[in-house]
Amino acid sequence: MNVMMEYLFTKTPLAFFVQNLWRDEAFTFLLSKQSIGEIVLTTAADFNPPLFYIFMHYWMLIFGSSEIAMRTVSLLFYVLTIFIMFEIMVLVFKISFKRALLYFILIIANPVLLTYAFEARMYMMAAFFVTLSYFALWTGRKKLFIFAIVMALYTHYFTLLVFAAQVISEIVRILMSHHWQASFKQLDLTISGFRKKPSQYFQLIRSLIVSDLGSKLSIIFICLIPWILFLLAYHDFSSTVFWIIKPLGQDIWFLPLVLFTGYQRVFGQYYHDQAGYASFHAYLNILIWGVLLLPWIVLMGKIVRSIIMKKTRLMLKTAKKYISFNYHLPLVLWAVFPPVVLYVISQYSTPVYHPRYFMFSVVGGLLYMIQIIETVFPPQKKVIKLHLHFSIPQIISPLGSFIGKNLLMILSVVILLLFTNQYNNLNLKYNAKHTISPMFQEINRSMRAGDRVYLTRELDYFLAKYYLKSDAIYIFGIPYEDIHAYVGKVLIPPSSIISSGIPTYPARAFFVYYDRFVVRSEM
Repeated sequence: MNVMMEYLFTKTPLAFFVQNLWRDEAFTFLLSKQSIGEIVLTTAADFNPPLFYIFMHYWMLIFGSSEIAMRTVSLLFYVLTIFIMFEIMVLVFKISFKRALLYFILIIANPVLLTYAFEARMYMMAAFFVTLSYFALWTGRKKLFIFAIVMALYTHYFTLLVFAAQVISEIVRILMSHHWQASFKQLDLTISGFRKKPSQYFQLIRSLIVSDLGSKLSIIFICLIPWILFLLAYHDFSSTVFWIIKPLGQDIWFLPLVLFTGYQRVFGQYYHDQAGYASFHAYLNILIWGVLLLPWIVLMGKIVRSIIMKKTRLMLKTAKKYISFNYHLPLVLWAVFPPVVLYVISQYSTPVYHPRYFMFSVVGGLLYMIQIIETVFPPQKKVIKLHLHFSIPQIISPLGSFIGKNLLMILSVVILLLFTNQYNNLNLKYNAKHTISPMFQEINRSMRAGDRVYLTRELDYFLAKYYLKSDAIYIFGIPYEDIHAYVGKVLIPPSSIISSGIPTYPARAFFVYYDRFVVRSEM
């Protein structure tokens, strides 16, 4: 039993669950332990909305503030997210229960979802509300949709890009409806036609505004007004300095890999000799591109076959099936729109292109891949035989029958799972937290009354505040004005800065560096 537990918490993503906090998670702790009023004011001055911190505030009151207790919040939203994804597959996509279970394994094992399932940050919570909003949108639950998207917007600002993607897909759906198609046919789409009957054009625009979409937008905007006013009052919009590096051109080519795995270019610098992508990442990226292009590859093959066989009607029927399969545009926009917009912004303004800032698009990407596999490899009416002296059902039935009718789909999922497992093994290194708690524990044991802790890096401030028992924690030798806002400056008071001065013995100063400390005092 001990060997099994050791394996689970060292060789699987559960390792992230028990590692010490990293800086952003310690920031979550310090912000969430404030009063509700302070949380609202602090988040208005910082870079994220207040909902996650308010939720974490009450969670810590009930369950405590240990690493595991805080990370359980994200684990909870991970479970809720994958449950909604399963509901979408079965209730919305109409995928059979058995096939949905196979896809569900692929979802559970996804590296991005597993990484943020064990991190005390708001990303998994945002992913849940985004996923719930799509489920509500596709099942006609207006109130649930408004609730979910408002909660998402109060969790992470970049979910606004998902909301924009939803609005675009809904506008396209409305414009492609039979009512609008009929209305367009009656219009004279020329300048002279507009001059003669402008009322017809305005009537169409008015009908779009007062439509169900228009009412949703109005209610959502009203719900956001209080927070918008808070931001305008308390946030400093003048700062453009950020920590993210401008993305390169090749990052767009590797977007499928990033969406599927959450890989960051900087990982290459630490684990693959240089920043960028290793050969394994290139192979996995090509595999994912292959899955994404699969419908078009199959479509071209069937069109060529139809042309050769001179079956024009069959060609048109096949083209319609592959081009307009259900939820094609909404899923593509969900997966691609946020990262592409962030990429474009990063090229011309402050770089904000980072996998964690569009991780909620991962859900859309996964569901899109599942839709593709489901469309290209639907259940077969006849059992696929293996050209042996027996067929699969003769070995085990009814499991054999299911395998025989879904062999190509199963092979696709298995191949993706093999690559996923290999990446998850690498990810144990990529996203491992820097082991710092033993050093702070040793400082705790060594400190006496009157001792101080001097941090030589402002990045260690929140971790020191979380792990150290002493309140005499200072950032040494760094002017307050040199600390960037993105570090979490809203929680670093000017009084925590000390420019010089080593205490006189018997008082001591513990100088903390990246992974070590030195004790000093003056005689």
